Amino acid sequence: FLSKNTLYQTTHKKITKIEQKLEVKLSNGVISAKQ
Repeated sequence: FLSKNTLYQTTHKKITKIEQKLEVKLSNGVISAKQ
């Protein structure tokens, strides 16, 4: 149970990082498109 929980937490952190990177890319794209 503990190992599953740890695996879930690390996976969730990775997904969160990926989502943040995508948000940055999207916002940068919108900014460059407006310019």
